[in-house]
Amino acid sequence: MSIEFVIAIIVVVVGVVIVGFVTSRRRSEDDAVPVSPLEPALWPVDDGSEARLVPRDPEIRWPSRLGSASGRMDDEARLRLIRDLALIRAAWVVPILTQAYKEEREPAQRDAVRQALAACEHPEARAALELAAQASDA
Repeated sequence: MSIEFVIAIIVVVVGVVIVGFVTSRRRSEDDAVPVSPLEPALWPVDDGSEARLVPRDPEIRWPSRLGSASGRMDDEARLRLIRDLALIRAAWVVPILTQAYKEEREPAQRDAVRQALAACEHPEARAALELAAQASDA
């Protein structure tokens, strides 16, 4: 076998590979995915009104500090948890209660946090209670 014959075979093989690659990448009209048009009721309508921000409920994250199972709780469960923390009265609950006061928006939860902080007899609790009182006066 001569070198010219080997080069010719390599060129033919490379050409076939390139042509095969290009034809496999092209889609024909038969391969098109059908798309149904949107109904007019689903079209975005410009009624001339201005865009406005919709306030989002703040995310309540303080229960997750007590464990992964405490992450998502309804209002009543969080209220029970605040009352349970008030019974503990340990220094480690003060930062959790402080965060709870900042994140909670319901008056019942906020009042329970204030009562729990008042039940704790630690300087950090008194400071957090004063900050809570100042925030409620503002």
